Amino acid sequence: MPPLAAPLPPPRVLPPLEGGPIEGVPTAEEPPRQAPRPAPRRREAPRTVEAAPPAAQPPVVETPPPVETSPTEPAPVLQLAPPGDEARVQEAVRRQLKQADADLSRVDYRALGSDARAQYETAKRFALLAEQALSHRNLVFAQTLADKAAAIAAVLAR
Repeated sequence: MPPLAAPLPPPRVLPPLEGGPIEGVPTAEEPPRQAPRPAPRRREAPRTVEAAPPAAQPPVVETPPPVETSPTEPAPVLQLAPPGDEARVQEAVRRQLKQADADLSRVDYRALGSDARAQYETAKRFALLAEQALSHRNLVFAQTLADKAAAIAAVLAR
């Protein structure tokens, strides 16, 4: 394939220097000195600098007054499941964990290879984490972990 033609970088617009050239920059009369190379720096996007009018003043930005909240209102509570569905979700998670435990109890751990043993341990760990998530009332996380534990246990039980 032919190489891609990369476009040239955009031209940079720089304002003229005030007060002449910067000191320390070699002029045409003196030869350039060999300076140590600095460490490579991250590439940054090219910056364009536009000349601002000399007497321009920055615009005044008015900040709105802070909104005061009454201290009597309690902060909203984060709920990870609708209140009416909480018991239903907990029951479904517990059912999945019981099924995963039943599937894992049918598996002979000693007969498993190293990869299958790792999967067995992973399923056990997912079940344990799901129980902890249930105790902390994090139902979405508990349901996800229980799904994973049940899926791994079902594959191992075959």
